[in-house]
Amino acid sequence: MLTSGAAHLIESFGTKEQIDHYIPKMFAGLWQGTMALTEPQAGSSLADISTIAVPAGDGYYNIRGQKLFISAGDHDGVENVVHLALARIKDAPAGVKGISLFIVPKYRAGENGKLVFNDVNCAGIYHKLGYRGAPITQLSFGENDDCRGYLIAQPGKGLFAMFQMMNAARIEVGLGAAAIASAAYYAALEYTRERPQGRPITAKDPTTPQIPIIEHADIKRMLLFQRAVVEGSLSLLMQWQPLFRYGTGNRRRGKRTLQFIAGNPHPGGQELSLRDGILAVSQGLQCLGGYGYCDEFPLEQFYRDVRIHPFTKEPPAYREWICWAAR
Repeated sequence: MLTSGAAHLIESFGTKEQIDHYIPKMFAGLWQGTMALTEPQAGSSLADISTIAVPAGDGYYNIRGQKLFISAGDHDGVENVVHLALARIKDAPAGVKGISLFIVPKYRAGENGKLVFNDVNCAGIYHKLGYRGAPITQLSFGENDDCRGYLIAQPGKGLFAMFQMMNAARIEVGLGAAAIASAAYYAALEYTRERPQGRPITAKDPTTPQIPIIEHADIKRMLLFQRAVVEGSLSLLMQWQPLFRYGTGNRRRGKRTLQFIAGNPHPGGQELSLRDGILAVSQGLQCLGGYGYCDEFPLEQFYRDVRIHPFTKEPPAYREWICWAAR
C-alpha cells in the first residue's frame, strides 16, 4: 500500500527524471515507499512541523529534522527506502502554506549511478502491541548535514500533493481493518462449527450427544454481528475505492465523495471498519471463550492488530485541510 501510493504520487507530481529513477524500482518491489509526516511536536497537527529544507543550489535541498511512527521506515527486505517527507523550505511562511514535499531516499544516486548513503538514520524502532510484521520507526534526517531532499510538486503545495496518498491510504487502512475482521470471523466460524458443547435447549435427556456451539443462539448472534460489520464495511469501501485511483474516473464525483467522507459525522466505510472492526474481532474472540485469549488460535493476534487502525482517525483540523484540498 505504502509503496504503490508513494509511486503513484511521484507519477502524478514528479519530474520525468524522478519518475524514471524511482517508479520502476518501486513498482518492482525492490524499493520501499513511505509517507513521512509525523514529528515529535507535531502529530496530526501538520501545520506545526519543523523539519527544515535549505536550498543547496544544485537541484536539491539539505534536509534536517526528525519523523516519528514511519511505517516500514527502515528494513532489510528492500534495497532502498524512498521517503515522501513534508518539510519547510527555509523562510517559508508559517502554517499549511509553508509546507513542501520532498523525496528523501535512504540511498541517493551518486557517481556512475551507484547508490550512496543519504544520511537518513533509523533512530529507533517502536515495539508495538500488534502489527509486528511492519517495522514502525523513528527517523533522523541530516545528522551529518548530508541528507538531500528533492522537491516534488511546487513549493508550499506539499500538503496538497500529499493528500493524494493520504486519501487513498484512508481507504486502504479501512480495507485492512475490514480484512482483519473478516479473518477473525472465518476463524470463529470454523471453531464454532467444530467445538461441541451443550445440547439443544429443548433436550431433556443428558445422554444425548452434544451439539456444535454454532447451534446456540448467542453464538449465532455474535457471528452474525461479525458478518454484518465485515460485509457492510467492504461494500462501502469497494464503492469508494475507485474514486481514489490517482486522478482516474469522475473527478467531480470523486471530489464530492471526498468532501462527504471528510465532513459527514456518520460512519462511512473507513469509520465503520475502524470502530466496529474492533468490536467484531472481540466478538470472534468471545466465541472461542478462553481459547480466544491464547496464542494457540489466531484471534488474539487479530485483536491486537486491529487496534491500531483507529489511530488513523484524524482530528477536526484534518477534516478542514482535506476539504480545502478537495476544493
